[in-house]
Amino acid sequence: MKISDNPILSIVLPVYNMERFVGDAINSILNQAFYDFELILIDDASTDNSLNRIQSFKDNRIRIFCNKQNQGNYPSRNLGAQKARGKYIAVMDADDIALPDRLKQQFDYLEEHPDLLAVGCQFDFIGLNYKKENPLGYEDVCAGLLQDNCVLHPSLLIRAEAFRQLNGYNEIYRYASDYDLLCRLSLLGKIENLPGCYMSYRWHEDQISQKQLLQQKEYANQIRQNYQITYINSHKWKVIDHITTNETGHARMGEVIGLYVMSKKYPDKDFEDRADKLLDEIFNNISYSTPVCIKNGLLGIGCGLIWLLRNGFVEGDEDEVLGEIDSHVLYTINYKREKDTINWAGLFYYLRRRISKVGRQLSLLKNKQSMLYLLDCYERHMQFMSIIVHEPGVHAELEALLQMHLFENKVQKLLSPSKKTKPVYPKIETGDDPLVTFIIPVRIDSEERLQNLSVVVDYLSVIDKSRIIILEGDGKSRITEKNSARNIQYYFIEDPGKVFHRTQYINLLLQMVETPIVGVWDTDVILPVEQIESSIREIKEGKAAISFPYDGRFYDVSPPISQSFREERSMKLLEEAEREMTLKLSFGTYSVGGAFLVKKEVYLNCGGENEAFYGWGAEDMERVKRMEAFGHPIHRTEGALFHLSHPRVNSHYIDKNTQLKSLQELIKIINLSEKEIQEYIATWEWGLFPAFV
Repeated sequence: MKISDNPILSIVLPVYNMERFVGDAINSILNQAFYDFELILIDDASTDNSLNRIQSFKDNRIRIFCNKQNQGNYPSRNLGAQKARGKYIAVMDADDIALPDRLKQQFDYLEEHPDLLAVGCQFDFIGLNYKKENPLGYEDVCAGLLQDNCVLHPSLLIRAEAFRQLNGYNEIYRYASDYDLLCRLSLLGKIENLPGCYMSYRWHEDQISQKQLLQQKEYANQIRQNYQITYINSHKWKVIDHITTNETGHARMGEVIGLYVMSKKYPDKDFEDRADKLLDEIFNNISYSTPVCIKNGLLGIGCGLIWLLRNGFVEGDEDEVLGEIDSHVLYTINYKREKDTINWAGLFYYLRRRISKVGRQLSLLKNKQSMLYLLDCYERHMQFMSIIVHEPGVHAELEALLQMHLFENKVQKLLSPSKKTKPVYPKIETGDDPLVTFIIPVRIDSEERLQNLSVVVDYLSVIDKSRIIILEGDGKSRITEKNSARNIQYYFIEDPGKVFHRTQYINLLLQMVETPIVGVWDTDVILPVEQIESSIREIKEGKAAISFPYDGRFYDVSPPISQSFREERSMKLLEEAEREMTLKLSFGTYSVGGAFLVKKEVYLNCGGENEAFYGWGAEDMERVKRMEAFGHPIHRTEGALFHLSHPRVNSHYIDKNTQLKSLQELIKIINLSEKEIQEYIATWEWGLFPAFV
């Protein structure tokens, strides 16, 4: 049979080390019911007997080209397509078999449907009793591509004009360029699958899809996301938000969003039901082990949900729907260790999206608080890693925060870090006079707390040149047994109120203190004496104005171990429990509560305690942020803090309104400049108490 100079159809078949199978593949083409074609064989520098095998075929329709060096599958296909003379290009693999009617059925279908750019078909597996069912119509193919390749590549017949318009295969996707080609084809025009089975696909260990499985999956993930974004943004309507890599970072969420968009375009299809079921499946699979990141993680799910909720594709209260994800995000930030890998840009983006829309005021403030913690966490990361240049994604997020006028001073500091000289404070000389006073405002609400107070006082009383002042505020005094040491003073204020206004009591005690250093202590916290003395020295020697006697690890001690400690008074008991990891961190890896020491004069100049914090709240963080705003660095002493157990009576907000006001005050302070804070604290009036005894 003489080959036509202008065959209507060109089959491109690259060959690399396929001597076992290539003969069957070639025979399946030569035996097609359709005959007006050219078969372009590209030997990609095979090292086996493949070239001899293909050269053994004597058919005028065959054209053989040989690469001098191995180029790879898709470069060879592009080369073959350049040589092709047909109106149509058929794809074929060297290890598959085309059934006799394949080319005729596909050619006739494309001739009858000039609006189609390409067509595939169904297929079975060689040696297996299994047939693959791929979607048929164009809309279903588009929906399938949102998840994965749903057109068998070696079954494809494509108009040569469309192939060249797309510049063929994108060779960057070395092991998945076929998926990319099909995605781009579907965006250019219509593609379908025939219902008939016209291909037999061979599975074997030498396939690219088996040998390069991991890289192929990585390329496929990139292609899938590009397709999801392009499809959604090109088919959405103007009032719908533009979608980004963050909303499609979780591959299945990108598919869900694509299906919901398709449901509006094709309301007679079942795309909405499919999206609903897939979204339920995603939710049901969320667990504590789900990574907190954009790529196939919790942040990707969250960003996708924000988009769906705000654009009306799904119903629900955003704060309720995302409440669990918000909690996971906060946990990740609070419990990050310095060497932990974290998706910084993803966390910034998710929280920025959460605070970009006013929802429930309390949820909004909680997420702003989480953003503040994230900024602090990132600053420590910068210092730990000696970061000078931010990752592009992080830099863009910080710039976006500036545009929102949120935490501007903090963000600007991160964007343009300045090497400020660390302030030096005058050394403190007291001679034989007391140096430090520990103040402990307390309300005894349980027997355990009373016992804890006794233990804490005993530990603090041994510190050289120290005083201790305990101020009890309650309806009646419950401290019956008092340590008789000379350096300990007890006072009582009748205060029958339900809420223990701790900040107000601390301010009262600050006025009573006569020593230059003050330690503000919770009733239940225990630290090694050496850590406390180290923090005192930092302030005494002029190296710090505020110091935490621990490094941020705030351990909750279990009731049994707490009781043993009360009885034995041995620090080794707590340290052993820490080594055996039987204690849990209460507030993450960088707590700012429990105990701190300050240079009294400096702290009073900075406003002392902010009495807008009523009861239990965010005063610990606000105190730190205010001191930082005034340029006082926060010193920490190496070592942990241990919190002895007791029934939780006062360690919570009395109501949501109090919690709301507490968070509002925290965010307010952080958004003020040093001058604005100075002006603000000038308006503060410390509360007045009745006489105490």
